[in-house]
Amino acid sequence: MDKKVTPFNSEAEQYVLGSVFLNPSLIQNMNDTMDPSDFYEERHQAIFLAMKALFQTGMAIDLMTVTDELEKQAKLHLVGGVEYLAAIAQSVPSVANVG
Repeated sequence: MDKKVTPFNSEAEQYVLGSVFLNPSLIQNMNDTMDPSDFYEERHQAIFLAMKALFQTGMAIDLMTVTDELEKQAKLHLVGGVEYLAAIAQSVPSVANVG
């Protein structure tokens, strides 16, 4: 019997996270409306949780602070390191359609 796989779009998940790097204030709405389980990929869940943790403590959300938060949580390697975070941050051309 084949195991069913939940459909997901990794690029859409990256776009959502990358949008927060471009416009950190977006996390405020996401904090109320999104849950880590909205992300299929475990690494995207971890990144989202790190962003939420920074938001909840009033810290800036940028490549450096998210990297530091993931290091504190011992999850930086899980997400693919700073290289993957940088790729997400640089891959979003606009946040116009995030809503």
